Amino acid sequence: MEQTLQGTIIYGDDFEPSDGIITIEDGIIKEIEEKKINSDTIIAPCFVNAHTHIGDSVIKDHLIFPWLNLSSLLTG
Repeated sequence: MEQTLQGTIIYGDDFEPSDGIITIEDGIIKEIEEKKINSDTIIAPCFVNAHTHIGDSVIKDHLIFPWLNLSSLLTG
């Protein structure tokens, strides 16, 4: 399935905003075309939420490592 989005695209090594059209096919960016667009939409395919839940991991492992807890990790 192909999808096109248009607006201000933030991409590249410098994250420079550029008006244009982005084409996505099966979840993969196939083309970014710079073109003057009249839109308030901001497209930022470069931003990914890559956070972790280290606290969850510590709590799950408390039976294996009873000395390891979130407090000891935060206070050193």
